[in-house]
Amino acid sequence: MDKKTKKALLERIDKATDEDMVEILKFLREEGDTDFLVPLAKVLVKTSNDAIRNEIKNMFLEVKRSSAPAEIIKIIEMPELAKEKKFFTELCWQLNMDFSPYLEKMLDFFIEFDDLEMALDMFSAIETTLAAYAPKYIPEQLEKMKLKLKDNIQNFEHSKKLLSVQLTHVFDQAKRDSMLGNINELNLE
Repeated sequence: MDKKTKKALLERIDKATDEDMVEILKFLREEGDTDFLVPLAKVLVKTSNDAIRNEIKNMFLEVKRSSAPAEIIKIIEMPELAKEKKFFTELCWQLNMDFSPYLEKMLDFFIEFDDLEMALDMFSAIETTLAAYAPKYIPEQLEKMKLKLKDNIQNFEHSKKLLSVQLTHVFDQAKRDSMLGNINELNLE
């Protein structure tokens, strides 16, 4: 999609009626890119039309572009989109995409979330990311994140403390996997 069309469509999304939004969503399903994720998240928060809400959520669940994780992390950080933060938090583990560049940010979310369900979603996202991408990290990075978590455990309610202990074990396992991955890369035979 050319820049002129993209700009016009982004402007149109802001002012769209429900009927217009249905047409825009059909077009974006075929032609859209990750530049439309934040505007669609804003529509999701503002609209009360269930058909539009469901279509937007389905589009997010089907997103495959490798730049989507950056946009989803950005959406989670946006206070004006807090009403749908739970949905976007779930996407971090449901999409089966590479969120590894955002591991520390996901840990910050886990620490920040008071809602146990959202903390559990972020736990799952961290666990999934580490299971798939542990060799991308050096053990010292993982240890630093584990210590950051441990430093905050005393501030959590009981259930989140228990979840945090499990998460420290996930970091320990990832550290072992990271070391094994680094050794395997040496091709010592």
